[in-house]
Amino acid sequence: VMRRIIWLPWSFFRQKPWEDPNVFAQGKLPSHAPLRYAPSAKVAREGGASPNVVDLSKTASWRLQIFPNPKVAEAFTHARDSSFDDHHWDEVPVPSNWQMLGISVPIYTNITFP
Repeated sequence: VMRRIIWLPWSFFRQKPWEDPNVFAQGKLPSHAPLRYAPSAKVAREGGASPNVVDLSKTASWRLQIFPNPKVAEAFTHARDSSFDDHHWDEVPVPSNWQMLGISVPIYTNITFP
């Protein structure tokens, strides 16, 4: 009877980083929100040197409207015009969380929000 020996490298038995709950955010970049608006894709591709590019305030009140689906939201492309009347939209402080403000139901949680 011939027996076979299978050789496995030691790394085969080690726990993979994605399986280890102690490994968190390895190789992750810090979070950021580069909120910039450009009037066209061409201006956006040119970068921030253009005077037409505007930095959006991150410490103000914004108007917010939650749409039931993307198709309905696409119908509001005219909302980008400065003459668009958004007075009936919700006003939210920035930074904030609209779910905590009661504008939408909380998602991705297994506990109840306060």
